[in-house]
Amino acid sequence: MPTADSDSPLPPPRLRDLLRAGVGIRSIALTVLMLLGVAYTLYFARPVILPVVLALILSLLLAPAVRLLHQKCRVPPSIGAGFVLAALLGTLGVGASFVVEPASAWMQTIPEKIPDIKARLRILKQPFEKVRDASQKVNELAEMRDAGEKPAVSIAPSETPFRSLMTQTPAFVANLFVMFILLYFMLASGDLFLRKLVRMIPSFEDKRRAVEIAREIEDRISLYLRTITVINVCLGTAVSFAAALVGMQNYVFWGLLAFVLNFIPYIGALVGVAATLVVGLLSFESTAYAFLLPAIYIALNTIEGNFITPLIMGRILTLNPVIIFIAIMFWGWIWGIAGALLAVPLLAVLKITCDHLKPFHAIGEFIGGSADA
Repeated sequence: MPTADSDSPLPPPRLRDLLRAGVGIRSIALTVLMLLGVAYTLYFARPVILPVVLALILSLLLAPAVRLLHQKCRVPPSIGAGFVLAALLGTLGVGASFVVEPASAWMQTIPEKIPDIKARLRILKQPFEKVRDASQKVNELAEMRDAGEKPAVSIAPSETPFRSLMTQTPAFVANLFVMFILLYFMLASGDLFLRKLVRMIPSFEDKRRAVEIAREIEDRISLYLRTITVINVCLGTAVSFAAALVGMQNYVFWGLLAFVLNFIPYIGALVGVAATLVVGLLSFESTAYAFLLPAIYIALNTIEGNFITPLIMGRILTLNPVIIFIAIMFWGWIWGIAGALLAVPLLAVLKITCDHLKPFHAIGEFIGGSADA
């Protein structure tokens, strides 16, 4: 990666070289405190920071379309941003029309059908039930020995998914509205913020490095998002066809669900398989037939995750799988589902930035997926 001093590639840093420099206890303590402060700030300031980050990531995806309209059709960025945003909202509206009705119906049906699902899966639970029965007998013997008056315990009724959804919807809609407003202004402003940032930097080399980082982040993240979107569309289409072949109702919903969940590596596939299994048990009388769609889902996701995506994405962006999983857990804890969706793009931004800044090359190498000898 080019640096300010030379155009030759910089050799990867060695761990022994980092250890030779020596690190003070005070600097380690200050670094840990700073990281904790940043994490808790991101957590508690989620209503303010999350819409900004979502708008920024989406602007990286949609900015090339606005720029293309301006270059090819002479459409001003303010109008082009409106066209692109309208197309995005229309696509989201069409997708939501296929999702809202079946999702709301299943949210009301699944709690009532949980005993039936447990009965259908009893054959898989028999080894665990034997252990549970043995532990219950031990507990009964202990209670007989320590019999006595015990305080009554009252359990408050748990909040239903529908009630939880209704209480969270106003805040979600407000954040979504703020995010789309910010997204429009980011798309309409073009390179305004980058030009202002460059003017603030005094050194020419620092100006050049800032422009390189910004351009590479936009190019790489935009290409990553476009590529992974195309891959997920193909996966969602395949899952939708599979759901139609096995006779699952609302097969378009399953394609859309697979499309969205595949933006979350590893965890998204597990959620999709669990969802298809639960609804399959509700939809089909045969337990073996209910496992058919989850099995196809696993096969399609295995082909996509182990062959198609590495072959295509390896030339665009290579990240450490372990770091990806940790990033998903961290951002999922900080910002929930939205954080899990943003984990990989944010990790990619961190890697690109570290690769361009000499003091942080070691972090960029650690995040990267390929190890250099």
